[in-house]
Amino acid sequence: MGIREKVTLLSAVVCLLTMAALVAVIALSLESFIKAAMKDSLAERLDQVEALVSRGEYQRAVDTTGSDLLQLLDMDGNVLYSSPNGHDLSLVSVMDDDEDETEVDDLLFGREADDGEDSSEPPTEEGITATRGEVNDDVAKTNDESEEDLAETGAEVGVDPDPDLEVGDDLNYEPDDTDSGEDAAEMDSDDDPDPDDDPEEYNARWSGATPFLRAAFASQVRPADEPYVDASAALGTHGPYLVMRRRVSSPEGPLQLLAVASLAAAFAAVRTTAQTLAVVFCVVFALVILFVWYAVGLTLRPVKVMRDEVEAISSSALHKRVRVPRSDRDLAPLAMTFNALLDRIQQAIDEEKHFLSDASHELKSPLAASGLIIQTLAAQPGANTQALADLALENELAASIVRNLLVLARKDEGRMQPNMRPIDLADLLLEEVAQLSAYEGVSVNARGVMPLVVNADRDLLLCAIRNLLTNAVRYAASTVLVACGEDGHKVRIVVEDDGRGIDPQMREKAFERFARLDNGPVRGQEGTGLGLPVARSVVEAQGGTVRLESSHLGGVLAVIELPAS
Repeated sequence: MGIREKVTLLSAVVCLLTMAALVAVIALSLESFIKAAMKDSLAERLDQVEALVSRGEYQRAVDTTGSDLLQLLDMDGNVLYSSPNGHDLSLVSVMDDDEDETEVDDLLFGREADDGEDSSEPPTEEGITATRGEVNDDVAKTNDESEEDLAETGAEVGVDPDPDLEVGDDLNYEPDDTDSGEDAAEMDSDDDPDPDDDPEEYNARWSGATPFLRAAFASQVRPADEPYVDASAALGTHGPYLVMRRRVSSPEGPLQLLAVASLAAAFAAVRTTAQTLAVVFCVVFALVILFVWYAVGLTLRPVKVMRDEVEAISSSALHKRVRVPRSDRDLAPLAMTFNALLDRIQQAIDEEKHFLSDASHELKSPLAASGLIIQTLAAQPGANTQALADLALENELAASIVRNLLVLARKDEGRMQPNMRPIDLADLLLEEVAQLSAYEGVSVNARGVMPLVVNADRDLLLCAIRNLLTNAVRYAASTVLVACGEDGHKVRIVVEDDGRGIDPQMREKAFERFARLDNGPVRGQEGTGLGLPVARSVVEAQGGTVRLESSHLGGVLAVIELPAS
């Protein structure tokens, strides 16, 4: 994974984590803000309700047209007044006595219970039967005390008690369809006694009928299988819910004010906002990743340019340097480091070239002198001709190595200046073929040599041809062919042998300095690996090329191509 990918991946991870944290913080902050706003709104409303309760306007205080539920309770928790959505309902206890505010996920409301009955416990069938039994006892007791008052009271409220009713009978009030409308009308009429106007008359008239009506209400309105009502059914909205309780003062004494509001709107707003932010952040995330990818690529572009410049510097062009971006404080030191390294490399190579050139030049004279001494000794009577012949070959090999090294040193230093002039190529080739008589067992065929004139440096071209012929004779099985001719605007010199040849994949490696390939048995002394590199160097200096191909004889075909005169 490259720098560009690493930076982009790291930026993606950081951006993703940052955006997730931002969504969470914004969602939590928005939720807290909306909840605080709803609490403040509900508290402000309770302040208004408290003002009405203090003036004794109870029903007006709890009347509401919204989804909030308001109830006015006494200190024992009994519901006195309630908003329409909480009619006949009492909140199951969810708060401790010392709590004034809480949040819950769900709420349950119980049906309004009879006197002395805890609404927090769901009513059962046994409870309803027990209540009816108590009501029967109360009615029987009332009949014993005053049957006339009971009959009169029942007649006034629209109830016709059964004359056969006895104490202990179960009272299952079944209202008659024909009387229900009249009874309701009489109960709702303005002739009903008001407890505020005449409390004594009110108590006297309702003392007997109230238990009877309660028993009828318990059997019809509050069934045993539906003791609770969910808050969502009462308020019309889902939870979670905010429950606030406040102790208020009224003309009748201290009361409790209970308010229930749904927080679903807050959570819905938070959820919608979070989803919107998530979509927006996804788009931003994609744009950020694209921007980082492009920005990193743009930042690394000078590095790529610097790399290309370094790759263009070869051993023959060590004078080149990397451009230093002065405006970039980060890349300028890198470029200067590259240039300093190139300076040291060039200095080391120059010293090596100078040493090689000087050593080769200094060795030429001793080798030439030793060659003359060997020839003089060989001319003396009684000399060991075989030993002197071998010594002459070794001396010639050393001289050849020195010549090759000197040529390479001049080429590397750039001091190889070919002296181009027309030469007779046929004479040059035949002269070199005649020098191969020292190698026994090889037939050198020069019948393919044609009279040609080529514009070249005689000494350099002779060095290249000599190296190719020497290699061919060393590795040939029995035959070496030499030829030359014109091919369009080029002059071709061909040297081929019938040896084992060179693997096509290794042919370029053969032109490396001091490279030695396994080409089979060698005739005479093994080469130093400088013949082919020197041949290519001197031919290229004259504008030509050297390459190796497969020979029809089975060995190697060496081709020199020079521009035609």
